[in-house]
Amino acid sequence: MQATEKQTKIFERAVAELGTDSQIIMALEEMTELSKELLLALWRKKGENVPAVTEEMADVLVAFESVRRVFNISEDEITRICNEKIARLEARLDAKTAAKKIDRQSE
Repeated sequence: MQATEKQTKIFERAVAELGTDSQIIMALEEMTELSKELLLALWRKKGENVPAVTEEMADVLVAFESVRRVFNISEDEITRICNEKIARLEARLDAKTAAKKIDRQSE
């Protein structure tokens, strides 16, 4: 989430006024609520609770921004690590695709 200047001030104010523990607890609560909605999506038809999943994802993103500030983690650092993880995902997908091609050729 790319926070505006006003949003950044609000996140910083939340940490300063509500405290770091409350921001961490809020993030845990929001992630739990998202987990619940994702489980419901598995148990029901996946499209039934898209609005609830979307709402909880937004809550998690907001909580993420507060927690990022609690731990003083820069957006650049998060982006760098995300890029590494996406590259590893791509490598796993490429390896899986290559393995499927070999399996098909050996049939």
